[in-house]
Parts: sequence; C-alpha cells; structure tokens
Amino acid sequence: MNARTPRPARRVHAPAPPSSRWDRLKRQARRPLVWLVATLGTALAGVVAALVSQAGAPLVEAVGGDPVSAVVASSESLGGYALPGAFFVSPDRTVPGDSVPGYLTAQGAVPVGVLRMVVVLEGRGRGGVRITGIRPVVVERGEALSGTYLQCCVYGAGPVDPLLMEVELGAGPPVLLLGGRPYFPGKNIDLDLNERITLNVEFSAARHRYAWYLEVAFTAAGRAGTMRITDAGGRPFALTDRAARYGARFAEDPAQPGLFTAVTGHR
Repeated sequence: MNARTPRPARRVHAPAPPSSRWDRLKRQARRPLVWLVATLGTALAGVVAALVSQAGAPLVEAVGGDPVSAVVASSESLGGYALPGAFFVSPDRTVPGDSVPGYLTAQGAVPVGVLRMVVVLEGRGRGGVRITGIRPVVVERGEALSGTYLQCCVYGAGPVDPLLMEVELGAGPPVLLLGGRPYFPGKNIDLDLNERITLNVEFSAARHRYAWYLEVAFTAAGRAGTMRITDAGGRPFALTDRAARYGARFAEDPAQPGLFTAVTGHR
C-alpha cells in the first residue's frame, strides 16, 4: 500500500490594502510597456525559428500538394480525327466556333495517327525538385475507331522541335524517346522554385485505339513521389490508329477552316 503524499499547507493571503488612485494610474501606464515587450519577444522567437529552419533541411512546400506542377499547354492531332459513329454538324457541315479541334473533341472525336502535345513542368518546392521519370501508362486498348474520319488542317504544329520526344503506343511498354533512345531512366530534370521546362512530345498509335495518362516520378527533400498528367477533367488522353475502312469521310477546306465536305472513292 502506497503512502499518501501529504498535501502542502494552504497559504492564506492577507487582503491587500486598498490602492490609491495614484497607484492605479501607475499600473495602467505600465501595461503598454509589458505588451510591447511580449510582442517583440514573440517576433524575435519567430525570426530565430525561421533561421534555424533555413539552416536545416530544405522546406518542401508545394502548391497543390506536389513539388512540381504540370500543364498541357496544347495538343493537336497531325492525322485528323475519328468518331465512333456519324458526324453531326450543321446542314452545310460547318463546325461552329473558332477551335475546330476543341469542337470535335467535345463531340467525342479522337485524334488519329499522331498527337503532338506540349507539356509545361514547373518547380513548386522551395528546395527544388528532380524529375526522375515520365512514362505513359496505358489504361485501355481497343479496336481503331471506324465510324467517321475527319481530315483536318493542321493549325499550330509549327516547325519540329530539335528536342522533340516520341512515344510509340503499342510497341511494348511505351517510353519517352529522344533521338530514338529512352530518355528515362538515365537522365533527370532538375527544377528550382518557379523554374519551368517545356516538353514537346509526339504520340503515335499502332493498330489500335489507346487511352493513357502520363506518370511523373520525382524526388524532393529526400522523398520520392509520383503525379499524373491527364486530359481536361481528369480523363485519360486518347489516340486511335487509322481504320481499314470508315462509314464516312470528310475533309476540311483549307480556304474555309471549319467547313467539311464529303469525300468519296477513298477508304
């Protein structure tokens, strides 16, 4: 049985004598000084803590949770578009709006053959980030779309970038190729805070229709992680090879962008 610890004797304080008006005024005058000293002490402690933090491991504070962000600045089909079914437009077959690719994609059209994509990566971590890999992850493969083929004008492809990367979907596990050789692994991309790099990538489809996303592997402050690059709304990217036959074919008039005419006598 444990012995009980004796409680300390209660102190009894004698009532303080009534303070005079002069005493009250002196106490009120000292209050701002006490507040000022406490505030300066807190601020000084914060400065010291910040200096200690900067002297240690780099801080990894990322916008959106990852130390790297990715934006698909543009994407365009170099081989036209295909629909699984019929092509529904106005009676004169004129696509409304200023963006023909955007309208066709909204209608369910899928790029055919080759898709050129511009991806912008930006460092968002204060301690920097290293991109150790970018790989396409195929989530669906099916028959090439054969409903309607739309031959479109190429609007913004421009000259070929000398650092253009290529991805062959359907030729084994897809990888990013530069000059015919895999870029990852073996090379890294280092980005400081707010530093950007632009990647020009061409995806090509072989024999099938593909859906995929890009997985970016990175390390920051000794920690590894991955993030996904997807199409608008979180959907995977899509690309189809040309079909052997189409139910209908249309071609865009180069002199009148957005105007499609029926094509006969071709597969």
